[in-house]
Amino acid sequence: MEYFKWLAVFQAVFSIIMIFYLFNNSMDATAKLTWLFLIMLFPIPATIMLWYTQKNIGHRMVQRRSEELIEATRGMLIQDEDVINDKDVISSGTAGLCRYLNKSGIW
Repeated sequence: MEYFKWLAVFQAVFSIIMIFYLFNNSMDATAKLTWLFLIMLFPIPATIMLWYTQKNIGHRMVQRRSEELIEATRGMLIQDEDVINDKDVISSGTAGLCRYLNKSGIW
């Protein structure tokens, strides 16, 4: 029984700290209200989810993997220079796009 009393006190203090953190955060009011509601219902899991979304861990992992794949495959599909310098391509208005794609990984 003593364990539940300490757990309740810890969750209350933790929730209050998270409320102060949310009020000082720069996100919009609807997001703050949503996170406040979730933290009051589920303090620890909601805080972990808030931290995960604030840090953009998933996005950074995907971006890093994409950059690795582009670097690994950059030389696999080499564009013919005659095609890049073709007058029809240059005059079609897509020359800038062709140069960009050629530099950034040749999709």
